[in-house]
Amino acid sequence: MKGEPIPGFKPVVCGRYFKLLITRATRPEKIVAMLEPHIKFVKHTLDECPLIETIYILAAGKINITTAKTLKTRIIDELRKVGLNSKIGNEEEYMGLYRGKPHMKLYVCKVEIKRQ
Repeated sequence: MKGEPIPGFKPVVCGRYFKLLITRATRPEKIVAMLEPHIKFVKHTLDECPLIETIYILAAGKINITTAKTLKTRIIDELRKVGLNSKIGNEEEYMGLYRGKPHMKLYVCKVEIKRQ
């Protein structure tokens, strides 16, 4: 069902070798809320696992891609506010298969956190 978590799926890997967070940008109405639910999720995750080195932002569909690009900017700003430098590693829009739709516009952005 839409909006419900996938059983067994954790969008965070916080281990010895892999330290990453995955966030999906969905529902354009979140822009009205200034993407606050996504920002709170990222902040909470960084509090729980301060070793996170990489944040991947994913989106499917033209409107959600716009949301994702706004989210990218907000995340970088929020990281800066807490004293963390970051940079965009890779950012790509492409066509692919998503939920059975073969020609969906997709987006991925890698935000790399730089620690001193």
